[in-house]
Amino acid sequence: MIKVGLMGCGKGGQAVAQVLCNDPRFDLRWIARRTASPPAEPLPDSAIPIIGHHEVIFSLPYQTLRIIHNSIERRAFGTGAAFALTEPAVCSKGLYTFDDLLMRKMCSRLAQA
Repeated sequence: MIKVGLMGCGKGGQAVAQVLCNDPRFDLRWIARRTASPPAEPLPDSAIPIIGHHEVIFSLPYQTLRIIHNSIERRAFGTGAAFALTEPAVCSKGLYTFDDLLMRKMCSRLAQA
């Protein structure tokens, strides 16, 4: 079991905490909390809020390749946090960025295919 200390109480922090609380691999403990902001006004049904936008652009000869990822719920951040907490456990000792961990995982999956 991985012990996780969480600070903050923003919308993103709450969503990450919810995902980590539901995962038996983690023991989540609040280190510091603040009072949450009042809930925002609901959006019309036709509006889908995008709360996270990431884009990767690969430059190739005579073309580009774009991968776009839009998050519509903050719970998506929780899966990234869980990955960042568990993946270093299978790595040798060292300092890793999230990109390092993700590249390692992608190369491993591609080698299995």
